Amino acid sequence: MDPASLALSILTSYRLCTEGYKVITSMRHASTTALRIQCKCEIEEARFLLWGKSWGLVDDLSVFRSTPNVHLKLVKEPVAISQLVAKILSEIENILGNATGLKKKYGLSDLLRTESANEEDASEEPAPEPNYTGSMSLKKRISWSTRDKSSFEELVADLRELNNGLYSLVPIKSQSLLTEALNAEILPAKDRPRDLEILKEVSEQADPQLSDAVELKLLGLKANSCETTWNANPSVKLPKAGFRFQTPDGLSEHSDNLASSSMSYASFTPKGTDTGVPVLIEWKPYDPRATGSRAFVIALRAEGLCRLLEKFSATSLSVPSCLGFFDDVDGGRFGFAFPLPQTPLYGGLLQPANLNDLISGQPALPPLEDRFKLASTLARTLFAFHCSEWLHKDFSSHNILLGTLPGNNSSADLTQPFIVGFTYSRPEDHEGMSSEIRQTQSLKHLLYQHPSLLHHSTPVAPRYCKAFDLWSLGCVLLEIGLWRRLKDLWKPKYAENPTIWTDRLRNVWVGELRGRCGGQYEHVVTRCLSASEQDFESSGLFWEIIGKLEELRV
Repeated sequence: MDPASLALSILTSYRLCTEGYKVITSMRHASTTALRIQCKCEIEEARFLLWGKSWGLVDDLSVFRSTPNVHLKLVKEPVAISQLVAKILSEIENILGNATGLKKKYGLSDLLRTESANEEDASEEPAPEPNYTGSMSLKKRISWSTRDKSSFEELVADLRELNNGLYSLVPIKSQSLLTEALNAEILPAKDRPRDLEILKEVSEQADPQLSDAVELKLLGLKANSCETTWNANPSVKLPKAGFRFQTPDGLSEHSDNLASSSMSYASFTPKGTDTGVPVLIEWKPYDPRATGSRAFVIALRAEGLCRLLEKFSATSLSVPSCLGFFDDVDGGRFGFAFPLPQTPLYGGLLQPANLNDLISGQPALPPLEDRFKLASTLARTLFAFHCSEWLHKDFSSHNILLGTLPGNNSSADLTQPFIVGFTYSRPEDHEGMSSEIRQTQSLKHLLYQHPSLLHHSTPVAPRYCKAFDLWSLGCVLLEIGLWRRLKDLWKPKYAENPTIWTDRLRNVWVGELRGRCGGQYEHVVTRCLSASEQDFESSGLFWEIIGKLEELRV
């Protein structure tokens, strides 16, 4: 088969397979067992669609590409690989595109009715043999039922095996990206705890990263529910007496006075030991006057955030492990304890330096590949955080820590950042209250804020959402690309009219990225600064930002 015909064959098979998946996943069942099986099928459908994006058959918005574009993709692949793809797609098409085979092999029966017909009329109408290309694209709506659950399990197992075959033809690095994209594709549509519990159960063995992401989202929902009761054992609440607080600039000078900044150093001695562990304390203020349900939600979210960070650190190297939290009642704040990073190479502690200070103190441009890696790591971590339905709310270069040797910021490894700054973090909840209080509106915070928060004319600011976090990410990526702090771009006159600031950010400084980092990096930053909340409803935004960052090469 010539390359043009092969491209047409692959694209046609892929279209038919996507239609077939839609038919199968439209099955309706009431039993939990059947729901589990169907959930597995939905996972396979999502994996198949994501593979199509990675292979270039559809764009980031899931629009089918033209045959010539697919042809251009195929000419870069060995002929044997393209032929194998065509063969696997043909096998999937044979399963999903053959109604007679589905009924005979997998025990499926079909119920077909027109959308305009009444329920009574549809029940009397004999069900004709389905034709996917006709009934799917025009007037008919099909729902399937199954007489044999084990046969349906066999169907899903066959689809998974074939999807695994497609994934085996994708480069290893892209396979990792597809795993992360699966979370962004499936989780936005799953909001009910029951649906999430089923998804977590069916993905634990085959898709453990998806299962971990579901658990994080469940933690977010739990932290927003007034009916939540956390398990007391193991407890994440630490005794304040176990901490000895230190000056912000040293690890050896001890003081009983707590630092007034958002972070402090301390030594924590776990119960039953005599050895102190150097830790970083991050403060989360709350309203000490809160009572009743408001006070309950404040405490609930503190424990929920601690458990989220504890779990998240196990799946992301860019979030430090959280040892626990304590209540500083006198200061009206919670303290979250994080162990300071260590390096086996030098056999000691690394002194954290934030990215903002690093840019200021290191005028020489770091290697471009290191900056690309840093940008990608930050974006992937923030997207994973959003998949758990938590908002960061203070994402900036001040809250990105890099381990350095004492007194030597040039020793910082840009490829291994730690994201902190969870002072105002909370679950995304469009209806519930905001439990945190903001003590300052400093310039270093305002520089990274979304225009909707800077320009609003109403007494109440717009409710914070994921798109606002993404704006902040775009600001940080701009700093990484230009290797200049936003503070150095700011002029006092912008305070009188913040619109001028955001306009120059978008239209002047972002444009400078093309000459320094390339057009694709510029596009990623532009996309971060233009995202809306609706963009998070599918994995399209994931591909436009993280997919593009992963493609960058020096």
